[in-house]
Amino acid sequence: MVERTIYNDISVLTLRPNRSANWQQTKYLIGIIAVFVSFIALIWAALGIWIILPFAGLEVSLLAFLLYRGSRSTYRKQVITIDHRTIKFEAGITYPACFYLFALEDSSLHVTEATLPFDFCELYIRDKNHSVSLGQFLNQDDRLLAISYLQQAGVYIQNERWWLQRK
Repeated sequence: MVERTIYNDISVLTLRPNRSANWQQTKYLIGIIAVFVSFIALIWAALGIWIILPFAGLEVSLLAFLLYRGSRSTYRKQVITIDHRTIKFEAGITYPACFYLFALEDSSLHVTEATLPFDFCELYIRDKNHSVSLGQFLNQDDRLLAISYLQQAGVYIQNERWWLQRK
């Protein structure tokens, strides 16, 4: 998901992954699966196969851990602030864990076009010293929207295949 805010000649782009379920909905799913697995495990235990109980607990615990990690990754965010002189890049989940500051005239958005129909283009903000990948979690339409917004904000777009025109 790409959001753009403009105020006083400052453009702020916020890049977030698309989220199909929030953490509360994920917890409900874990609870439903835990009840279902526990019910089946208790039936097997009542029939004398009690060894299934630890494995059922392990299964629910592993599922809960994996769903937590997946849900947490959907809360990632990248914020790009562009004014008339600088590009500020911040990325993180709950707070900005990564921060870069680029001079606008010395940097560009490097775009590597998709070569196959199911590939995504790759976006990098680059200057002489640093290169930062943008929106690895975005779908192709959102990446193209981000390119458009960055170009409108005054960022120079450098395309790897500059001789081809994008439709």
